[in-house]
Amino acid sequence: MAEPFAALALVWGQRGSHAVICASVNDVIVHGIPDGYRLQEGDLLSVDCGAYLDGWAADAAVSVVIPQDPDPCGRRG
Repeated sequence: MAEPFAALALVWGQRGSHAVICASVNDVIVHGIPDGYRLQEGDLLSVDCGAYLDGWAADAAVSVVIPQDPDPCGRRG
């Protein structure tokens, strides 16, 4: 459930999913369920999120390229 609006995720329960988003990497077909894949520099990540609320359904998606880590040691700031 997407609080505080009591919306229901569109993908919840699809193919046994307990996810609230779909995520696809590179050439994987859209509407993938997130798994343990670790993103790498240059990967194309597509994220799709949708919800039901008061009889209406909404869906939005975005795709981004994973950038190079400016600090290969993972330090921030």
